[in-house]
Amino acid sequence: MFKALLRKQLMELKEVYTPRSRKSKKKTGTKGFVILFAVLTVSISFSFVGMSFLFADAFLPLGLDWVYFMMMAAIALVVSVVGSVFSAYSILYSAKDNEFLMAMPIPPATILSVRLIAVFLSGFLFECMALVPAIVVYAIRAGIKWYLLMQVFDLLWIGLLALVLTSLLGFLVGLVVARARHKSLTTILISVTLLALYYFVYFRLNSFLQAIATNAAFIGESVSGKAKPVMWVSQAFTGNLWGFLLLAGVSVVLMALTVLLLSRHFGKIAFTNKGIKKTAYVARPLHQKGVASALLRREFVRFFQTPAYVLNCGLGVLLSLALCVYAAVRFNFLKTGIESILASLPPEWKDLAAFVPAVGVGFMGSMNVITAPSISLEGNSLWLLKSMPITSGQVFNAKQGLHLYLNLPPVIITAALLSALLGLTVWEGLINVVYGVCVVCFTSTMGLYMGLKKPMLDWTNETVPIKQSASVAITMFGAWAMILAEAVAAYFLRNSFNLIPYLFILPLALCVLLNRHLYTKGEKEFSDL
Repeated sequence: MFKALLRKQLMELKEVYTPRSRKSKKKTGTKGFVILFAVLTVSISFSFVGMSFLFADAFLPLGLDWVYFMMMAAIALVVSVVGSVFSAYSILYSAKDNEFLMAMPIPPATILSVRLIAVFLSGFLFECMALVPAIVVYAIRAGIKWYLLMQVFDLLWIGLLALVLTSLLGFLVGLVVARARHKSLTTILISVTLLALYYFVYFRLNSFLQAIATNAAFIGESVSGKAKPVMWVSQAFTGNLWGFLLLAGVSVVLMALTVLLLSRHFGKIAFTNKGIKKTAYVARPLHQKGVASALLRREFVRFFQTPAYVLNCGLGVLLSLALCVYAAVRFNFLKTGIESILASLPPEWKDLAAFVPAVGVGFMGSMNVITAPSISLEGNSLWLLKSMPITSGQVFNAKQGLHLYLNLPPVIITAALLSALLGLTVWEGLINVVYGVCVVCFTSTMGLYMGLKKPMLDWTNETVPIKQSASVAITMFGAWAMILAEAVAAYFLRNSFNLIPYLFILPLALCVLLNRHLYTKGEKEFSDL
């Protein structure tokens, strides 16, 4: 049974990176999606190369190789936990087929173990992004050692430790959410708090790393004197056999205890409503609503009741609102700082300052690809929409309406505030606002178009179409590429032609063309899904 469940879980992971057409069942865009994913992975890995060289030059000349690996392993552990903690709860406790599997004669520990493998693979990828560059840099600085194979196995043991921490955090989130009255809101608040803590640490990371490199000898002496088990475990990366066995043993034992703990509470967290008070029905007058209002309300309810949807496709809205509040409160302070920066720029750069708000709000608005996974999220309930006496165009209007209602207000306010901070004229500010609005409309239409072309309706976890579908990636990176191309064109044509007032034409034209397809051929494509 374990092999069958594992095969099913691996097939689900495979489907994430090999999208297929719903009608033809043929894989489409696999190579492009894999190449894009590989490029992103390598790019993130390169960001840890400089950090590895910094620590290597600080610790290796002092003979503190184990301290070097202790620091890089700790960073890899944090990166792995942060990278996979947001999806751990969804994978473990919110999978759509949990009830079906629990109804079968399968031990909860078996189901949980298969789910943990998916969480492990996600976290292991993030760990390798940080720790593999550290091993490569060590080989460059100290040469290839005989214990390189031990270092490869150490990746596995650190991955198990990361899985233990990630699973326990998901378990704690599950306990809180299971007893909360508003589960979705509680999950969102917990996730936003963890994300804010991550960015707080991230923005202070540079000074932290410099302090570590400066006090390399003191750190090594302190750890070797007061935390010998940490030293022994770290020496697993430098060929110490006892340290290797200790790291392996600790990882395996902690993982076994974690599986034992989680399996005892798996069913309770996944299915219980303990601690949730039933809402008594109160008779109120009912108000009839039109089709458009009912469909739009349906989209809003699903959006705010799906934490992964809010955090991955609507986080830019929260950041925009936070930026607006901060800019309004600290307006004079920011204006003084921006004026001093502009005064130090060359004249040709000052002319392009009028386009800064447009680029900023354009990138910010294109981060919110709310429409891209909206069709896929219908899943096996798509037949309900298709059986109603409504047209496909009305469904499209509701999905685009959700995107526009959430994104247009913060984009307009942010563009106006940035224009005021830069001291732009009313006409220049209006150009920036119009450009931001056009980018939001283009992103909305592009997301719906790609969601229709590359649907993912056979998911078992709602995070899959939100975080890992081709439609989301293509929409976001396509919008970024358009904005970047327009910015580059405006810069190189600045001396011969002022392109800035006309930049809104491209996103507007693309929006019109895509909408024309959606409301003609797209309606038939939606009916055939």
